[in-house]
Amino acid sequence: MASRCRWRSTCATRKDRCALPSSLFSEPLAASIMDALWTDDSRPSHKRKRDASDDANPVWKYVASTLQKRVRVPTYVPFASTLNAFWAGDNDDKEAVEEASVEVPRPLGVRVEPTHARGATVQIGFGGCGGFYNYHLGIASVLQEHFDLTNCVFSGASAGCFPALVLALGRDVKSFFYGPNLTLVQDANEKTFYGLRDWIPLTKEHVLKTLAPDAYTRVDNKFFVSITHVPSLANELVTTFTSNEDMVECILASGHVPIYTNEVLKPYRGQKYVDGCVSNNWPVPHGDDHPSHVFQIYHWRTIWPHWCLISTNTEWAITQFQWGRDDALAHIHEIEALLHYKTQ
Repeated sequence: MASRCRWRSTCATRKDRCALPSSLFSEPLAASIMDALWTDDSRPSHKRKRDASDDANPVWKYVASTLQKRVRVPTYVPFASTLNAFWAGDNDDKEAVEEASVEVPRPLGVRVEPTHARGATVQIGFGGCGGFYNYHLGIASVLQEHFDLTNCVFSGASAGCFPALVLALGRDVKSFFYGPNLTLVQDANEKTFYGLRDWIPLTKEHVLKTLAPDAYTRVDNKFFVSITHVPSLANELVTTFTSNEDMVECILASGHVPIYTNEVLKPYRGQKYVDGCVSNNWPVPHGDDHPSHVFQIYHWRTIWPHWCLISTNTEWAITQFQWGRDDALAHIHEIEALLHYKTQ
């Protein structure tokens, strides 16, 4: 019995010796220990952060003091206010700040103004698109509705010639799409097998019906067609035509794909040609002399390759047209940088 009492006394003595002062884990002492992490002036960042934490901020100090009185914080965790200095100063890593920065292209509701004066020549082109040309017609309709196209010149490669021609003639793009264009698609659906072999001849027939007798003279030096000469594969930009038929033949040479006609190469003015995209899918007739932009079907939207095949489905044509309008309106700030809005 005596030995058991001695054992308990020894344990109690050891426990008293091993016990740490309760004040070691008190809140003020824990905070002072944490302060030592950034009170050393050996690093400039420590000094900046400590100076930032010393700035007068009565509102935050009042909130912090109130929380200390009303909220019980575990004694082994320093109060959150002691950590403020970690993020109150400047970040030492400037490269990290630059990478994390988010660039806002323009304030919401603020228009982008072109750098050139109103009335200056502007070049607008449409790249090759095959059976997806209705998408370009949708973009063209937005350009026509919102912007001043008076001094613009238009160019096209392959099927991109059609929206360029409609804009150069000043015809209403929407009316052209829902009128002659859908009529062509419906006719091709009835007379061809998905447009194979007969699409190009049928296109020539329908386009000639829609043109005014003097159409070819009205687009002289205003409408440019990209064609590829064979066998040199040299590019030519044609703008002067002798008749409507000569102009349409040039457009068909620009979009010549053998599976949609019965000719391997397109004869035009005594020479042989193939699709204009082969040699120049970015037709800019005046180069850097004037501001320019060439619209491509893949610029604003992911395009599946088979979408460029000719389709005789009117619903699919309407979908393409609406996509073109939607994308142009969604990225209208890009167009604003090139074209002036119409005056009220």
